[in-house]
Amino acid sequence: MKTLKLIIVISCCAVNSYSQSLGDSLDLMKKTLLIEYRIWLVGNKDTCYYLLFKKARLLKQANLLDWSYRELGRIGSDNKTSDPLSYEKAINSFLRSDFSNAFHQLSNIPDSIRRGTKSYLYLWLLTLSELSKWDECKSLLSKTTLYGKIRDEKFASLQTTLKYKSPEKASRLSSYLPGLGQMYTGNWGKGTTSIIIHAGLFWFTWQQYAAAYFITGTFAGVYPIQRFYKGGRTLSYNLAIQYNEKLERETKLHYQKVIRKLFE
Repeated sequence: MKTLKLIIVISCCAVNSYSQSLGDSLDLMKKTLLIEYRIWLVGNKDTCYYLLFKKARLLKQANLLDWSYRELGRIGSDNKTSDPLSYEKAINSFLRSDFSNAFHQLSNIPDSIRRGTKSYLYLWLLTLSELSKWDECKSLLSKTTLYGKIRDEKFASLQTTLKYKSPEKASRLSSYLPGLGQMYTGNWGKGTTSIIIHAGLFWFTWQQYAAAYFITGTFAGVYPIQRFYKGGRTLSYNLAIQYNEKLERETKLHYQKVIRKLFE
């Protein structure tokens, strides 16, 4: 009897943590507490695993992903549950944007099952696209039995090698000629503006020094030139990073559109 009371108290505390994230959802509290009580009563291992799966999915539906993953960790990975467990953990990790762990969990599933089960294959393809494993993702798309849904031009437009811009090169180009690094990253407007600003400051500085206004030339010309010069190099570096991030983001979206089209 003492053990039963202890389990109920612990379960209440755990469910109370869930409820804080749900705005005190009494329905979830009742369901999870009832499942936990049934787990305590049942001695059969398979039934316990089934109940833990049910509890984990309830928590996942309520967007309590960390708690859901902990419940999945209570399930033993024997031969009967290893593949469904890995798949459930992979979904949970994917929803938490932990794509590396999702990849690891799916890798534990035999290739024949991972490719042969529609839901497993769908998650596997999405995970590959999120991890920028373009070659593997495109190769798998070409081998799937659903390939006929993809138009040839759409499949051919899927890139496996992206042409990134080097942040170091962009910064170096701007050190040679202000504005050149911005042009290298495709920002022609910013590059042209940078060239015009630097040319204007150089002309202004030369005019001031020619008129013997050395203090004005130094503080209103040389100093701004140095600031704009350093700022231009930093801007070029950051623009290259932004270009690469945008390229990856667009490529992922392209892959995901094709993947979703397959499974419609």
